[in-house]
Amino acid sequence: SADMPFFNGHFLNFPIMPAAAQINMIQMLLQQQSSWNSTIRAGSSMKFSRRISPGETITIELRHDSTGKINFTLKSADEVKSKGTLEVAGGNRD
Repeated sequence: SADMPFFNGHFLNFPIMPAAAQINMIQMLLQQQSSWNSTIRAGSSMKFSRRISPGETITIELRHDSTGKINFTLKSADEVKSKGTLEVAGGNRD
């Protein structure tokens, strides 16, 4: 929603969700809603190609690959907003 604090600090009168907030949202999802008891320690091939504005509904897709890394995609209305690969500590499934 528009009252989330990170929307206020990025650009004056042009609120968008910063990349750090997107990664934080993924971290919280991993810790609260999955069996990947993981802490993000690095990222690679990350691309934040479309802005996320207040009020948008975001879908987060996470895929655990064979190397223990997590591939993520954030979408809104089938438009990819950001994607990349995260290296995690404790990245194996329980």
